Amino acid sequence: MQNKKKGEEIFMHKKLSVILLLLIISISFFFGCNNVTSPSLISYRFKTYGGTGHDSARAVVETSDGGFLIFGFTESYEAVGSDIYVVKVDDGGYEVWHKIYGDTGFDACYNACATSDNCYILTGYTDSYGAGGKDLYLIKLDINGNKLWEKVYGGSNNDSGYSIRQVSDSGYIIAGETESFSSNLKDVYLIKVDAAGNLQWFNTFGGSDNDYAYSVEETYDSGFLVVGSTKSYGSGGYDIYVIKTDSNGNEKWSQTFGGIYNDYAYSSYKTSDNGFIIAGVRETDLSNKDIYLIKIDSNGNKEWENVFGGYGYDEAFSVIETMDHNYIITGYTTSYGNCLLYTSDAADELDGVDLGGRRI
Repeated sequence: MQNKKKGEEIFMHKKLSVILLLLIISISFFFGCNNVTSPSLISYRFKTYGGTGHDSARAVVETSDGGFLIFGFTESYEAVGSDIYVVKVDDGGYEVWHKIYGDTGFDACYNACATSDNCYILTGYTDSYGAGGKDLYLIKLDINGNKLWEKVYGGSNNDSGYSIRQVSDSGYIIAGETESFSSNLKDVYLIKVDAAGNLQWFNTFGGSDNDYAYSVEETYDSGFLVVGSTKSYGSGGYDIYVIKTDSNGNEKWSQTFGGIYNDYAYSSYKTSDNGFIIAGVRETDLSNKDIYLIKIDSNGNKEWENVFGGYGYDEAFSVIETMDHNYIITGYTTSYGNCLLYTSDAADELDGVDLGGRRI
């Protein structure tokens, strides 16, 4: 790959240490119990990782030995700009090793997942390599963090990957944003590659303004559900943008959800009824944000929605369905201290736990 000159953008400005919070939570998702109606925080502990610069974690994956791999970026360790930062920790959170990937520009990881061959794959962006600007970056690692291969995708402008999943044919689907292939400003960028990272197809979605994808899932019919935000369509400001494609990335339908202010979706999850749960943030006015939870069916029709939060900023970054068909939402709050976890049934908030284990 060719080196190119160092980019100018630093995508995070606040100094932050990588933090791993290990939790033991007595809910049915972990223990397979029925008739559990509220979470109970048994224990928690912090570990921090990084050096003297700005270090940030964007994804964590459990490893086969009970430990974790943490993926993000670092401006420590003599990084020029930023480098991709992967930390292996044991089941107690103690560092086993860390690895740095990148070159003379700005390189970052936004998402990662385990693969079926007991390896790991990550996506983000690089401006150390590629065609120009930032390019979508894909790296496959073995269990010891050794790089098996790397690929870049994109054009002459900025392109980034925000979500990656391994799919049923052992290849990968990646969603993010593109300026290189956009008709105007930024568009949703959807890329399908085979198991070796070879490009099979890509597609873009969007309109006359900025459009982004933050989450992608393979659907039950071997297509894909892409979730993010759009300023091109909807009710006003940014709205949640949901796109359903076939297995070749051709759009079958799209939907927007939101109000007159900004609404963003950061996470989606396939539910047991063949629908999807979507989590993000809704601005209720210009000074207030709430957790926004939407349930849709397989055709994108809204079944219900709910908003959680207080008088501050409350945002959801991840949602999953539990074994008893409730939902766990993790995120951020200024309304209740430091919000760690919500559990919800179909349309009603059940409980919340803050960082100290207090119910909120």
